[in-house]
Amino acid sequence: REWTSRGTRWLTHAAGGHCGKTTGEADCTDGESGVLQLPSDSFKDWRGKPSWARAATDCLEMCAECASCRFVSVSTKSRDCSWYASCDLGALHGAHPKDGKMPRHRSGLATAHRAVGLGSE
Repeated sequence: REWTSRGTRWLTHAAGGHCGKTTGEADCTDGESGVLQLPSDSFKDWRGKPSWARAATDCLEMCAECASCRFVSVSTKSRDCSWYASCDLGALHGAHPKDGKMPRHRSGLATAHRAVGLGSE
């Protein structure tokens, strides 16, 4: 399962939390952030269970088609794949939930030529 290993490698280096709120699709040629609409099955594995690896892989692949996308935030619970032109990975929102649970989002570098585990140009 190629998507599992690629997504898992990215998740290994991704940080808990998100880069900031996004308000829907935006111009990813010149914009600063937006939402990438993934198919609903992107957030589940072959058994129908939530899959961080699959969601991360699909999000990264869509980001590669977006000129301004350098970082992504992914959430299986929120069914979210958001892209950002810039992101301070050391100051992510929701990185330390008050309820003590794990962060709902994972964020990291997403550009294909620099993304961990996705090869290089």
